[in-house]
Parts: sequence; structure tokens; C-alpha cells
Amino acid sequence: MAEPQKDDIFNEDNAVKSAWMTWGKPGDHIKGTLVAKYERENSINGKTEMQNIYEVKAMSGEFHALKQDENGNYIPTPEATTLEGGDVWNIGGKAAIDSQMRNVKIGQILGMKFMESVPAKEKGRYPTKVVKVFTSGQMDEEFLSGLEDNGDGY
Repeated sequence: MAEPQKDDIFNEDNAVKSAWMTWGKPGDHIKGTLVAKYERENSINGKTEMQNIYEVKAMSGEFHALKQDENGNYIPTPEATTLEGGDVWNIGGKAAIDSQMRNVKIGQILGMKFMESVPAKEKGRYPTKVVKVFTSGQMDEEFLSGLEDNGDGY
């Protein structure tokens, strides 16, 4: 990011970038601490459903952002986004991720990795992205002590 412009808060160099992690290419991954989990409405194919959102404070990782091509298809960018330690990233849940995340606690260190894309069974559907969740059960003691100190959840 360019050097922030202190005199003009609305300068484009000061724009806050989206903190949504996307799974662009197999191998995309994040290692970090689960700091929050919440639900929000998500409109998919004209219907509204509740979706789990996981906030992960990154320790390391990288991913390829998705962008639309001229045909409206989502394709990964050639360059990877490197995750800086301490940055918080949002990761959208889906059935397979949600079932793995059921036993991960706030403050627990985890890893998520995009393993592969499985072609859709129905024509016109997107491929299924297989994302695995890993954890040794280790808790982030520094994060947890911060919760006790200020009591605001961060």
C-alpha cells in the first residue's frame, strides 16, 4: 500500500481494502487464530440464506483473489495476496467448512487450506472448492489474555 496521505483522508491511498479471503487456487491457505464467528444474510441465486462468517487473525498465508472476466466468470488473479501477521480476515462459511469448524473454539489456532476443485455435477454450476481445516487444539494465549484485559472481544 502506498504511504497514507495524512492531509486528505479521502485520498485513494487511504482507502481500506476488503478483508475477505477468497479461495482462488489450490494451495491458498491461512494460519491464524479464530477471533470471532457470526452469521449474516447472504443472497445466493435469488434466495436469502444465513451464512457463517469466520474472522481469523492471520499469522501467515496467501491466497489468489477472484475477479470477473469479460464473460462474467470468476478467475483467480495471477499474483497472490500475502497475509500479514496480525491482520484480521473474513472467511465465508459453507456446509463443508461449517461442519469442520464446529469444534474450533474462539482463541484456537487453526489452518485452512484450499485442497482442490471438484467439477460440478450439474451443468452451469460452479465447481466445489474443497477446503480443509486443521488444528492441533493449541490456544493462542496472547489473544486470550487480551480478551481478559480489555473485555471487548479483540
